Amino acid sequence: MGDKRIPVIFQDSAAEIPSASKFNNNFSHLNLVPWNLINNGGMEQWSGGASVAPDDWTLFGAGASLARVTDRKQGDYALALTYGSADAYLKQVSGELVGLKGHTVKAWAWVKCSTPNAARLRIRDGVGSSVSAFHNGTGLWEFISLTHEVASSATELSIELHMEAGGTAYYDAVVLVDYDDITGFFPSGKDLSGELTATGLASLSAD
Repeated sequence: MGDKRIPVIFQDSAAEIPSASKFNNNFSHLNLVPWNLINNGGMEQWSGGASVAPDDWTLFGAGASLARVTDRKQGDYALALTYGSADAYLKQVSGELVGLKGHTVKAWAWVKCSTPNAARLRIRDGVGSSVSAFHNGTGLWEFISLTHEVASSATELSIELHMEAGGTAYYDAVVLVDYDDITGFFPSGKDLSGELTATGLASLSAD
């Protein structure tokens, strides 16, 4: 463990057991669990119906189709995106571009596909874009991720879920975060069980 020590904030007495407000004031949840910069990444909201793009997403691609399915990684639903005659993709533009120019953002999702080199993620900023590796085409759920440095002159921040060849890709649990904002950490299970006490908190070290 490193030589940086968390300050002694709570005293070792029953009267000083930290309240939620005291804990939050000293261990910001904002940098431990960053905000998702997009909406409905879990594909749970389909106000237009089960065969229309889920809320906050827009479908692109000639002949492309989609569906709400229960073959999912988490929650109740996932997205099934089917190739038509050209690259099919679902896009969402984040409303959080202000303050993110020059930052590194990271996106990830659970993806399932039986066609190799067809399903992947893309981040765009209106100046450039970055793509993830393709799903391997195993027919199993795979965790896919990528990072992108947002241009200082960016005009948008968007994420796209692609199906670039014949077949269907399934997407669930899509996340886009400000990677520069992740400056904290959650202690490991061992630290939590052995050190995160009123006394041990004073000596818990950061890596």
